[in-house]
Amino acid sequence: MPDARFDREEHEAAAALFEKGDYGRALDRYRELAERGSTYAQVFLGWMYHVGRGVEKDPDEAHRWYQRAADADSADGQFYLGILQWEKENYRAAVEWLEKAASRGHLPALVRLGDLYLVGAGVGVDRERAYRLFEEAARGGHLVAQREIAVRMIKGELGVMRIPQGLYALAGALWRVARLASKDPQNEKLRH
Repeated sequence: MPDARFDREEHEAAAALFEKGDYGRALDRYRELAERGSTYAQVFLGWMYHVGRGVEKDPDEAHRWYQRAADADSADGQFYLGILQWEKENYRAAVEWLEKAASRGHLPALVRLGDLYLVGAGVGVDRERAYRLFEEAARGGHLVAQREIAVRMIKGELGVMRIPQGLYALAGALWRVARLASKDPQNEKLRH
């Protein structure tokens, strides 16, 4: 969702350029909005540098833009800064940023943080904490979290009586993933 302090048309114009593949002009528009303080544009600009979409990959530049958004209290900025740290295998910093985003109910951050607690990266292994994070994200409608819980049920980790419920839950989650992905492939409930 574009930053409410900025004209929606400005964000839509930048997005239209990006979708047409006019990355140079889109980059210029997003940079202008980001410099003016749009956290949405800061995160999007960081993502462009992070994944190398329309620009050469530059983790330092991605970090700079994510950091600006995170410092302005953007949960998306905090999430992506955490992901960038995760990719650098700086798990303690990843946990710190993901915790900040998760504390604000950011669904993908809850799932990623659960993943870290599941394997003990940057924190001690805590399967119960991981499960609680997945549950919170699942209640918010995050489909990857719903799948994770269903898989745990199927494996019998939540008791053998819940295995059939897990099969049913997994089928439902997969159906919802396919349905949402066909309508809105960028939806936050699919991000992981």
